[in-house]
Amino acid sequence: MNKISQKLNLILRQEKMSLDDHVFVENCLADEDLLVRSLAVRIVGRFRIERLLPKLIDSLSTGGEKMSFPDAVATFGKKVIPLLKEKLTQKTNTTFRKNVAFVLGKIGTEESKDILMELVEDKSPKVRRVSILELSYIVDKKKNSILLQQLLKREKDETVRFLIEKVISKLGK
Repeated sequence: MNKISQKLNLILRQEKMSLDDHVFVENCLADEDLLVRSLAVRIVGRFRIERLLPKLIDSLSTGGEKMSFPDAVATFGKKVIPLLKEKLTQKTNTTFRKNVAFVLGKIGTEESKDILMELVEDKSPKVRRVSILELSYIVDKKKNSILLQQLLKREKDETVRFLIEKVISKLGK
């Protein structure tokens, strides 16, 4: 572990952050090293540093498969939804849209459900799969079953079809 990661781990365990730590963490959000960025986003989420929220949301594009990115954004709750909606109109990055679906599923409000309903129609099968899965956690069984049946009828991608069928069978239990 490099010195930057060690310092970030120390900050993560603190009760409070200094102004110098805020600046350090902000700089780490743009670091080339994914581990460093991942630790920085965890700190922003843990301490709910609102002034870094736009950068945190932008980091959803570069977070890859690291769940620390959507988890950190979700800690801010429903206040991030307007920012996510705005960014969805600007960003075409599949990783970003997929991570937004994870965030919305964790938030679980009506507004986040509405956006997830739009994302189940996304051009990317990855985004559709995550959106369907997240909706399955937050929509009641009857509504979810009807929605999934409709999606299954028009879905062309085999991996998405497989997921829909699996969720439908799980709902039936």
